[in-house]
Formats: sequence, structure tokens, C-alpha cells
Amino acid sequence: MFRRSEPVYIWPNELPIESEPARNVVVINRIGKWLRTSKQPKLLIFATPGAIVSPEEAMWMQEHLGSLEAGCIGQSAHYIREDQPDTIGRNIPS
Repeated sequence: MFRRSEPVYIWPNELPIESEPARNVVVINRIGKWLRTSKQPKLLIFATPGAIVSPEEAMWMQEHLGSLEAGCIGQSAHYIREDQPDTIGRNIPS
């Protein structure tokens, strides 16, 4: 059983840095290949300046990922769902 603080410690340590942990690099490479080749529809909602996905990264994704629809929701950084909830809702196709 996890102590409350363990997931907060474990999650960042699973992010690959300099190819470690190697098991996660393998998984991320597989996901990246799938994202580039899949015909599965994908939706990317991003903001300016963005904290996780910058507008430049969003542009790269639009050029390289298959079946991607993308929309910029305006100004926000890390918590776009709190900053722009109505705009996000309007950008989700029905």
C-alpha cells in the first residue's frame, strides 16, 4: 500500500532523462510510433504560452502526428482547464 506521498515521489522519477529508466524509454518510443502512424482520431488542445505543450510543439505535432485535430484556446500556462474551461468545451467536437 502506498503512503500518501509515495506517488508524488515515484511519478517524476519515472520520466525518462538521458534514457533512464530504459523500460520507460521503450514504452514512450512505442507510443510515439503509434501516434505518428495511427489513423485513430486525436484531439490536442493547447494554450499560449503553454507549460506542457508550447505552440511550437503543437505545430510540430500537427505536422507529424496522424489524424490529429488541434486547437489553441488562448492564454494559459499549466492549468489550462481551470483558466479556459468554456473555451476547451467549445473546442471538443460533438
